[in-house]
Amino acid sequence: MRKFEKVKNQNLSQAYVANPFLNDCIQSRYSTAKVVDMRDNHTLGKTKSGYATIRPKDPNKTY
Repeated sequence: MRKFEKVKNQNLSQAYVANPFLNDCIQSRYSTAKVVDMRDNHTLGKTKSGYATIRPKDPNKTY
């Protein structure tokens, strides 16, 4: 029979479960995800159904 060992995990506190990105700033999360920078880099458009679309002018501009 296999013996199971208990694993102590310090990271599962209530604060960590509520927000796992507590220790990271948003700029570092954007740069690791290679998000398109939409500041002064977007165009607005309308669809036939009345919704608005936001598209980047230059999709290669990232954080």
